[in-house]
Amino acid sequence: MTKLGFYNNERRLEEGIYYTFRFIKVAELEDCKSYIVLEDIFGVRHFIEYECYKHYELQEKSEITCLVDKINCTGRIFLEPLHPIYTLGGIYSFDVLDTLDTENGLVVTVRDCYNNLVNITISQAEISLPLGFTSIRAKIENIKKGVPELIFDSAEKIMDGLLVIT
Repeated sequence: MTKLGFYNNERRLEEGIYYTFRFIKVAELEDCKSYIVLEDIFGVRHFIEYECYKHYELQEKSEITCLVDKINCTGRIFLEPLHPIYTLGGIYSFDVLDTLDTENGLVVTVRDCYNNLVNITISQAEISLPLGFTSIRAKIENIKKGVPELIFDSAEKIMDGLLVIT
């Protein structure tokens, strides 16, 4: 018996690799959520939550590239479509909505291109921020369910109230 996601030794998807999938349709399942039905290169169908990617403007009957983000211990495959704006490792500017001093450092809440709220924790050792900064540049460390996971690069510095790369 083979695990889900592992079809046989010659035909399987591998974690950390990008593959092309065919967008079959959007289907509502018993949990009352809508899912995108994708078909991989081996003809196996996969589901990803539609709500997470509705802003991506994906089209039925098209091909989309997805990262096999994880294959868990039961063989379930987690896919992450390529983000239409952000790339992994890229550095982008984000509008600052709020800041909060904590024991672990400064937590900066920003808004991404689709209005998702994202927190970045900056340790006190990394930087001291001026009052009233309105934008921060951060690196895309990962993307999960369409939302970027951001980190502050300590090579950044502040100029004119904005964090910029040196």
